Amino acid sequence: MQCPKCLSKEYVRSGFTRGKQRYQCRKCKCNFTQSQKRGASLETKLQALQLYLEGVGFRAIGRIMGGHNVTVLNWVRCRGQSVKSYAQTEIPIDIRHVDFVEMDEMWHFTVKKRE
Repeated sequence: MQCPKCLSKEYVRSGFTRGKQRYQCRKCKCNFTQSQKRGASLETKLQALQLYLEGVGFRAIGRIMGGHNVTVLNWVRCRGQSVKSYAQTEIPIDIRHVDFVEMDEMWHFTVKKRE
C-alpha cells in the first residue's frame, strides 16, 4: 500500500473512518484509506466472452455470472473493438471491404460512412 498523492510507502495508522482503517502519509501528511479493487477479474470477463461465443445471450450470461447484462455487453464490446485491427492484418484482402458486422444481440460499426 502507498500514498495516493506522493506514492510514498511511509505511513502510520490514523484512526478509523466509516469502519475502515485510516492512514496518514509521513511525507505529505495526506490521509487515505486502503482502496478496494473494483471490477471483475480478467478471468471472469473472458469466461463471459466464451459464453457469448457459445451462443448464450447477454441476460443469461449476466444471471450466470451474477452481474448485470449491460456490464456483460460492455465487456463484449471492449473485446470487439480489437476486431477491426485484427481484420486489417489477418483477413484476406478481397473481403476487407466489409464495413459492419452484425452479431447476435449487438451491432458494432467499424467504419464511418463517407458523405
